[in-house]
Amino acid sequence: ADWGEVWSASVGQETAWMPRVAVFCISGITCVIYAMLLGDLLSDILRSALVAGGVSAPGFWCSRAPVLTMLTSCVLLPLCLAENFSNLAFTSVIGLVACLYLASFTVWRALDARQLWRILSYSLLAAKPAALVQATTLADTLNIRTLVFLSNVGMAYMNHGMAPGTFQ
Repeated sequence: ADWGEVWSASVGQETAWMPRVAVFCISGITCVIYAMLLGDLLSDILRSALVAGGVSAPGFWCSRAPVLTMLTSCVLLPLCLAENFSNLAFTSVIGLVACLYLASFTVWRALDARQLWRILSYSLLAAKPAALVQATTLADTLNIRTLVFLSNVGMAYMNHGMAPGTFQ
């Protein structure tokens, strides 16, 4: 059963289109968010890799538009059109392994004596980074950048949970 069928059984048939449209919009917006983030990151990574490999001017194919086009047509579109996500189960294991690696690396760095020395010797630095300023007004904390960040995180979280039910 999809969201529309559940809605029509519990609320009514005349408004069963509403959850389907909502899920479609959330999934579409999430794809746009992922495309923006991955397009920016991958174009920078590709440009850096080519420069490190000896290419002096990476050129057009490392700019954002071609990377976004290739990413959308070769990765995001096939994933959005997939009806069965069981073949992506291994990516959950890879993600879990990556999270465990990150956690263990963080603990290792926290327990490392050299890192502890760097933290303690911070007061000896001649040039320190700018200090964080405590927010004094609501506008300092609740601004457009914060809202965009929270929207991106929320959309990504919601879409991960709804993707299998949406496309089955």
